[in-house]
Amino acid sequence: MFAKVIVDIRHEEVNHEFDYIVPQSFEDFLVRGMRVLVPFGAQTRMGYVISIMDQSISATKEIIEVLDVVPTITEELFDLCDSILETSPTLYASVFSTVIPSELSFHYQKIAKLVDDSRCPDDLIQKFNKKGIWKLLKGDQVLYPRLKRLSNQGIITLETDIKAKEHIKTTTLYQYAKNHQYARIHYYPDLESIFRVNETLSKDELKDHGLSDSKIQTLVKHDVLIPIESEIMREIHHVFEINDQKVSLTREQQHAFQTILKHLNESKTFLLKGITGSGKTEVYMQVMEKIIEQGKQVLCLVPEITLIGPMAQRLKSRFHDVAIYHSGLSKGERFDQYRLVKEQKVSILLGTRSAVFLPLEKLGLIVIDEEHDDAYQQTEGVIYHAKAIAQLRSKIHQIPLILGSATPSVVSMYQANQNAYTLLELNERPK
Repeated sequence: MFAKVIVDIRHEEVNHEFDYIVPQSFEDFLVRGMRVLVPFGAQTRMGYVISIMDQSISATKEIIEVLDVVPTITEELFDLCDSILETSPTLYASVFSTVIPSELSFHYQKIAKLVDDSRCPDDLIQKFNKKGIWKLLKGDQVLYPRLKRLSNQGIITLETDIKAKEHIKTTTLYQYAKNHQYARIHYYPDLESIFRVNETLSKDELKDHGLSDSKIQTLVKHDVLIPIESEIMREIHHVFEINDQKVSLTREQQHAFQTILKHLNESKTFLLKGITGSGKTEVYMQVMEKIIEQGKQVLCLVPEITLIGPMAQRLKSRFHDVAIYHSGLSKGERFDQYRLVKEQKVSILLGTRSAVFLPLEKLGLIVIDEEHDDAYQQTEGVIYHAKAIAQLRSKIHQIPLILGSATPSVVSMYQANQNAYTLLELNERPK
């Protein structure tokens, strides 16, 4: 069994697939779209499995490790990548790095280790620390030929340290072991009662009950308390009051709402043109409510990070399981929000342009607010337009796409005039 792999090196000379042997231990679960570690020249690199084959005439090296339990690149995401490559010819690795959160990539650190300090040149030996390790920086690239010769002579070794850019955050909780054999448990008469309400407690909670660090360590040592690693979800904090209420729709809003409802299982684009304050967001939300009642998910995009807060306030006031994804979050927060989406634990995903690629498997509606804004277009590196990607996802899932704006783009108005889009207008402000 063999696999074609795209290695995550962004360079024209390696902008193609490489064949690798799939070890027998991976054959039962390795599938297209998974991330793997592979030998590449003298390096170890992360790569993406593009296809699985029974035969190969070029594969000589084995896949080292499989990094995923389920594919990171879904079949839908492969389709989106193909559409980008059709309109914006670029490197495979660059497209994958665009559609996949950067927190899933890896940091590669070149390391030199001293083997024989007696033969190492004086100008280089001072670069090694006390443990004989030198972490190479970009400025050290000019020394690579010399280091390679020293490596061949057995004076040093050259290695690549690979680390994921982001990790799952964990904390230690403690569980009480009722069947322990600790002879001095009588010194802790209240311990069992502490765990009657909660099966696990944090160290701070144990301290609140009068247990010091040393006592906790003693109880762990004698298997009275069992430490358990537990995941922590990094919370996103937005400062706003949740006070939004469902309101009665105006005649125009009701018309827009009912028109969209007739096409919930179709790939159809609606241009919701409404003056400022006419209640476009309320129309979005009432359609979202119907989608969520069907057990489906909603993707809602805004053009700028500054618009996330107001929209988040409206959505979180009405719905649960709202994930937020944009570049203003910390790497850890973005990683956790991506995990929530990947594990299908959200009903609504609110984000900026890059959120259009996240894997919502039960997608039932896409909303693009302020659709005229140029921020939906990425013009550097891998070029794409979030509206074009959203329209492709609308076709894949056979769901409606709502484009909202007080001042629609010329292109959208032209599409509406040509009946490619359905124009819905809101010209009055609710009283």
